[in-house]
Amino acid sequence: MPKLVDRSARPRLVSMSHLWLLLALLLPVAHAAPEQVHLAFRGDYSFMSVVWTTFENGNVLQQSDRPQFYPISTFSDSSTVYYGTSPSSMEFSIIGSQKKWKTGGVKRYSHRALMEDLLPSTTYWYKIGSRTFQFKTLSEDPTSYRVCVFGDLGYHHGNSTDSIIRNGLAGKFDFIVHIPYMVIAGNHENDGENFTNFQERFWMPHNGYHDNQFYSFDLGPVHWVALSTEYYGYYDTIGKGPVLNQYSWLKKDLSEANTNRLHTPWIVTYLHRPFYCSAAHNDDCSGYDNNLIRSGQDDLPGLEHPFLKYGVDLGFWGHMHYYERFYPVANRTYWDSPDCYHNAVAPTYVLTGLNQYGYTIMTVANSTHIHLEQISIDDDEAVVDTFWLSKDAGHVSTEEMRRLKPGKDFPHVAEQPDTEAEELWLLMALLLPVLLHAAPEQVHLAFHGNYSFMNVVWTTFDSDSSTVYYGTSPSALKFSTTGSQKEWRTGAIQRYSHRALMKDLLPSTTYWYKIGSRTFQFKTLAEDPKSYRVCVFGDLGYQHGNSTDSIIRNGLAGKFDFIVHVGDISYDLHTDDGTRGDKFMNRNLTQCFVFYSKIPYMVIAGNHENDGKNFTNFQERFWMPHNGYHDNQFYSFDIGPVHWVALSTEYYGYYDTVGKGPVLNQYNWLQQDLSVSFFKFELSLCLGAIISHL
Repeated sequence: MPKLVDRSARPRLVSMSHLWLLLALLLPVAHAAPEQVHLAFRGDYSFMSVVWTTFENGNVLQQSDRPQFYPISTFSDSSTVYYGTSPSSMEFSIIGSQKKWKTGGVKRYSHRALMEDLLPSTTYWYKIGSRTFQFKTLSEDPTSYRVCVFGDLGYHHGNSTDSIIRNGLAGKFDFIVHIPYMVIAGNHENDGENFTNFQERFWMPHNGYHDNQFYSFDLGPVHWVALSTEYYGYYDTIGKGPVLNQYSWLKKDLSEANTNRLHTPWIVTYLHRPFYCSAAHNDDCSGYDNNLIRSGQDDLPGLEHPFLKYGVDLGFWGHMHYYERFYPVANRTYWDSPDCYHNAVAPTYVLTGLNQYGYTIMTVANSTHIHLEQISIDDDEAVVDTFWLSKDAGHVSTEEMRRLKPGKDFPHVAEQPDTEAEELWLLMALLLPVLLHAAPEQVHLAFHGNYSFMNVVWTTFDSDSSTVYYGTSPSALKFSTTGSQKEWRTGAIQRYSHRALMKDLLPSTTYWYKIGSRTFQFKTLAEDPKSYRVCVFGDLGYQHGNSTDSIIRNGLAGKFDFIVHVGDISYDLHTDDGTRGDKFMNRNLTQCFVFYSKIPYMVIAGNHENDGKNFTNFQERFWMPHNGYHDNQFYSFDIGPVHWVALSTEYYGYYDTVGKGPVLNQYNWLQQDLSVSFFKFELSLCLGAIISHL
């Protein structure tokens, strides 16, 4: 029977100094500075994408009655990033893209830039506007790394936010933000405007689709796949097309990953809504949406079949707001032998929830071993569950193995509580004016293949440069890349999403990158990372979940190498014309802002990413690998010995509005992706639970 860790709900009460209120009231809204800066992987160590948001457009100055055009570099909300290996010498620069978009009455500009030619295992500083950030690249071939995975932070960032930031800044994991921050949409990313707030604020790899809903990337021995469950959750409003597109991409991605098993023996997927859970929570685990995502219906294909066909190894889910570790399970049958996690006959799933209990750290030890730990915030960051996945070289689970080794029927047991945490982050988000409209904001990184690439995504609120400058010294950002810009709206607010790809990065190298006047940094993975750690979480919510602090703390401390966010990024990105998404991505412009711009942040959509507008807020705010589909709903990537696969359960959850097309596309892609990696050990991260989080 799946192991369930049951922790009683315990809201955390935080007293605030009156100083915070005074600062919030007196601090001017600095429209000329980038905000919401975060990083994401964009391939190998030599690339890092950075994303940020501004609220003004610096490309055009009004003089008299005619617009005058000036060089992009004149303005602090330029999409240019300067980066290098020294904060005093940023010899590289890259001009990214800018996109104007609106949520309600608020206009924003998303900026995305890709820092390229990064060195492996190198610390880089990067500058966007007047702000300088840093990150460290992964090694040239990162056979080992650590990832922090979480979901459903909520508005308050969750009880885990402080821990995540603290450990992330301490270098305890290798990607999330500043540390690249890899995300996927959850149900709270649905803003009724095609997930606009999610799309514009992030920039995940575009091997899937450009809306950040699905994508994939390789990191060392792992092929990571991010998928959207929100395509299912909101198919009744967005149509079936996204479901089918993601499904087709998923089959192709998994098929190709299977052919590359010698290099990436693990396939890991992350989605927002789960296929299974043993706690009945508002019927999330046995209802229509759950079955739709897992098994499909009529011409809407479910996601479990390609997972099983192509031997996905590990999957992460969010949405449920609690932690649960499963025995290997397939078609509602599980295997609980003493050695069930060695040469497993079916995928192993981890339901990671931040809003109460904690977050997950995944360590990719090598091509045959992966270690997972569940960190409890309620127990002072104690490890409350730990286990190893292992396999012999060349092992891939098959239907024949399952037929020869009978399992047991999957049980359905008691309900778990879902208590929202009261935390410092909510008050900070409400009081601190983070809307720095004249500079890039919401900057974050995402993988885009191996160590030599990194996606960077950011937001502005006026059309601006999408150039990113980067290098191995903050004082010498000798490289530059000009990305793309896209205008989008949520409600009355117009924003611009910028996406840039940093290329030719060196393994295990720290790079600095500059967007506008701000400089950030990240470190690339090793050239062939046989061991690494990943932080997996879901359902942070608007409060960022109870685990947010712990995740950020451990991530910045280097305790994991990248982050996998299995949907429900915020409750919701599109709320209040997308301003809630802006606040969530920026947080207090210190820990979290630095965090997302340093650690790759791989995401998948959850039900809260459904904004009623085809997941626009999710699509525009992120940039996941595009080997799946361009909407970030499903994708895959290899890191070291693991093939990661991210899939959208939202295609199923909303197929009645989005149509069956996305389900079928994702399913076809999944079959192909898993087929390609058929002779490798695969890890699957599933971001997205089975029923809408309302």
